[in-house]
Amino acid sequence: MYWVGHIATLVSIFAIFAALIIAYVVRSGNADQWHPIVLPGQLWLSTALLAACSGAVEMARRALRVYSIEGYSVWLVRTSWLAGLFLISQILCWRIMAAGIPAGDQNAGMFYILTGSHAVHILGGMTVLGYLLYRLARPWDSDVEVRREAITFMLATYWHFMLVIWLAIYAVFALRS
Repeated sequence: MYWVGHIATLVSIFAIFAALIIAYVVRSGNADQWHPIVLPGQLWLSTALLAACSGAVEMARRALRVYSIEGYSVWLVRTSWLAGLFLISQILCWRIMAAGIPAGDQNAGMFYILTGSHAVHILGGMTVLGYLLYRLARPWDSDVEVRREAITFMLATYWHFMLVIWLAIYAVFALRS
């Protein structure tokens, strides 16, 4: 049952972002209304932090596979810190952009919508991450290994998926700016 829900979640997230990216690309095709935006360098830091998150959660998954609960917990904590830093980096990026973009700029508005939607999905991943950290402090049921491995695998694939979505968003903005 986990897998059906997980796949349905990833497909629906893909559909949301595909629709938003297509709307942005179509909008950018109208030369009369198109005003390119300047992407702040802060986005490189955000990208690096998200890639590090993806790597850290993968390390947690691998530690769990070799039954290293200590390594697993260390990598989960690192993932949560990196995810928090990613969100802080995004907030700083939005502030940098807000300082240099006139109010009502629809192209910049699409940037905020896409990156803001992505941030909300990162918060969703952080919720699952928080659940796994909480469960480390509490005893698990009898199916401890199966549930922990399944949830961790799904979290890792979710995080990798969020990285791919981020790279697609970044590429679209970089190519259209």
